[in-house]
Amino acid sequence: MYDKVLIFESERRGIMFLSRFYKKIKVKEKYVIFHSLVRKFKFVAPDFIEKLETLNLTDAEIKELAKINVLVDSKEEDLNTLEKYRAYVRSKNVKIDLVYIFPTLLCNLKCDYCYIYNQKQNTLSSRTELNMNEMAIDTFLIKYIKYLKDQEVTEANLQFYGGEPLCNWSIVKYCINKAKEAFPFEFSVTTNGTLLTEEIMDYFEEYDVGLGVSLDGLKKVTDIHRRFKIGDASVYDTVLSSIEKLI
Repeated sequence: MYDKVLIFESERRGIMFLSRFYKKIKVKEKYVIFHSLVRKFKFVAPDFIEKLETLNLTDAEIKELAKINVLVDSKEEDLNTLEKYRAYVRSKNVKIDLVYIFPTLLCNLKCDYCYIYNQKQNTLSSRTELNMNEMAIDTFLIKYIKYLKDQEVTEANLQFYGGEPLCNWSIVKYCINKAKEAFPFEFSVTTNGTLLTEEIMDYFEEYDVGLGVSLDGLKKVTDIHRRFKIGDASVYDTVLSSIEKLI
């Protein structure tokens, strides 16, 4: 991760690294950049992302990015931040009994306010690298179940989020099937409601999976802001049909 190194002249000669915890999210015409542990953030223009990731920055920009920990003085600084975060969690005696799983960052809608991955070319048939696979699920469950048993946690919840989790339905189903055999989890899924089939609804009912369906108010409002990436059907009508079937 530390292949991007910046040597700069300012008040003193120094070396800085792009933090391993640096993240970016596109929000309409801008990006939010932040350190995922420190959680300080900054809105920047798209052309600034290239400057940042190639470390072609002015002294003033370097100082601003250092304030939010996107640039760090050393690899050890990142490790120290991580250890401080872990120590804080331990000091609060926090037991992690709720985990959000993102089976995919794909979505079949192109909502104009989406903060996850709202790109028109990001269709159901593309960007498969954004999907979780069985190996990732297996690794997660082994480590998390060990943690729960070590911490003597007797109940835990796995919530599937996204993207639209049902764009990777096979992995949602795989995870639930594997998890319920090893620990008394509760499960829930947050979905836009457009991909619910009879098979999926029957499965959720059989395994008592909680379901949250999002709807943006009245039909006129919903269909202005929420549209399918493929086709021009009404999102509102599709979701309402799914809700009626659930009832």
